[in-house]
Amino acid sequence: QGEEPADRLDYASLQRGDVHLMLSKLGSTSFPGWRMMDVAADRRGTGGAVSFYIEAGDLAEEYARAKRAGATIVDPISERPWGQSEFVVADPDGFWWAVWKQS
Repeated sequence: QGEEPADRLDYASLQRGDVHLMLSKLGSTSFPGWRMMDVAADRRGTGGAVSFYIEAGDLAEEYARAKRAGATIVDPISERPWGQSEFVVADPDGFWWAVWKQS
């Protein structure tokens, strides 16, 4: 158990054109206070630690639409310290969909 070496990455972001791929180790400390990281470890081994991100033009409208459709809200609209606002819903298979907009 012990601490990991300081030179190990726990987060990476890759981009090609309009496609972004973000990878994060469970238990990452790169984003303190990020609820998804706090609860992702509880989902380990269930296939549910996978989440998808969708950028929205009108975040408030997408949130209202998700609520009207009866979506399971995992995390309501919140401002993140890294400069974006987002909310998270769970689909019927348990996968998380984060809808975000740059603040």
